[in-house]
Amino acid sequence: MAAGESSIPQFQQSYGAVFHGDSTDLVDQAQNELNAAMQLLHDTKGFSGSDGTDGLFWVDPWSRHGQKYAVAMRPIAAPLRLHAERAIALLVQARTANPNLREQDALNAIDFAARRIDFLGLVYQLSDEMINDFAQAQATASSDHWKKAKPGVNWLFSEINSVNGRMQDLTYGYSYLRDQYEKQWLSSYRPANLRPVLERYDYTIQLWLSRIDQMRVMQRDWSDNHVINPAEAAKLGIPAPLTPVAASPIDTAPKP
Repeated sequence: MAAGESSIPQFQQSYGAVFHGDSTDLVDQAQNELNAAMQLLHDTKGFSGSDGTDGLFWVDPWSRHGQKYAVAMRPIAAPLRLHAERAIALLVQARTANPNLREQDALNAIDFAARRIDFLGLVYQLSDEMINDFAQAQATASSDHWKKAKPGVNWLFSEINSVNGRMQDLTYGYSYLRDQYEKQWLSSYRPANLRPVLERYDYTIQLWLSRIDQMRVMQRDWSDNHVINPAEAAKLGIPAPLTPVAASPIDTAPKP
């Protein structure tokens, strides 16, 4: 190490104790988990060089680029989320052990970053699940045994769009992060330049709300006429799965 340089590992090992007054090493462990999540994203091939973590966060997973990035995200989504969730849990443990840790705003920023990375992985996981459920619903609706199929079309559609559907999970997640971002921004900065970021959240929330409405139209059509309208399906814009999805099998369970 050249004269005047600081040791990054030494800084990382002393950060929690010196900056936050944490004697448990839990804050440093949380930082290490967050660093590991970021390194995983950095080392993964398949993301555009022009899209950093922030750019990747705003890509629609059903868009052309989103589907390209989904290929890269699939093998890392689970470990990415585990790193982020461990960081969140470690911060909770650190704050429980010492409620008087210094620089709470900085700890909030670590927590927010971890939650945002966790949600990024979740977006692509839920996207894949919705793509496969929708393809299975289409295949089942086109089969001769759709009345006896299990899971049925209604059930598959409700997994995508219902009170606890995946589309709702995404709108709630983006809404939560939006509110947390605004709260943290205003705790440290003036309102200037906040609006453009909030508009990104609002735009993305509206995108998924519009998809909820489009999905609800198809659910009503199926309930009323047992038809999946191709025009409505095209309007939804849900991509095809990577591999063909078969119709649901016939339910052979004996009736009570």
